Amino acid sequence: MIRIRDLVFRYQMATARMQPEFRLQIPAWDVPDSARVAIVGPSGSGKTTLLHLLAGIMVPQSGQIELGEVRVTELSDAARRDFRAAHVGLVFQRFELIEYLNVAKNILLPYTINRSLRFDDSVRLRLEHLAASVGLTHLLHRPVQRLSQGEQQRVAICRALITQPKWLLADEPTGNLDPENKRRIVDLLHQQAEVSRATLIMVTHDVSLTASFSHTVDFQAWCGRSEEAGQTEVRQ
Repeated sequence: MIRIRDLVFRYQMATARMQPEFRLQIPAWDVPDSARVAIVGPSGSGKTTLLHLLAGIMVPQSGQIELGEVRVTELSDAARRDFRAAHVGLVFQRFELIEYLNVAKNILLPYTINRSLRFDDSVRLRLEHLAASVGLTHLLHRPVQRLSQGEQQRVAICRALITQPKWLLADEPTGNLDPENKRRIVDLLHQQAEVSRATLIMVTHDVSLTASFSHTVDFQAWCGRSEEAGQTEVRQ
């Protein structure tokens, strides 16, 4: 279960012309275990911010975020990082790949940064399976800077899946892919979530991809947003 209570997150938007403070408020939100949630809505409404708060990359000014039995908002920076590497698969919108590493080492990065994760033959087989499922087998030893954007995106997705995480958070995972690969990636996310009995939350602008999800959240309708105040508040 994902559980949010009384969350308030805000920051000053950095632009050439001073803009109002961005503010995201969520009084309460529960996501049951193994749910498949698609989040759609306009840019700038806070969808990516929500994923980063769930993953513990960002910390709210107040409120609580719980993933299972873990209260993420009470962990130290190091503890949040270890928890994320071991239990949360996050597909970043900008990929966040390590340019000087090859494809295989980027996918296996969680096993490098978190010593509590054990690399063994089952992980090696999972790497081979994931790479084959997204057409990356022949590129495993290629530096990621020599890949196309679509190929880099597939690497980022494999990295998010390699640990078989309990919570899978995907931020526009199909944004740079052609229609055939879009469907392949969404099917892969569902398949891996089912194998791991994981909760899947995917942010997307492509409404056609939401049909396979058990829940769809329209961020614009779900949130009350004042453009003048720069505020997004979830309606209960």
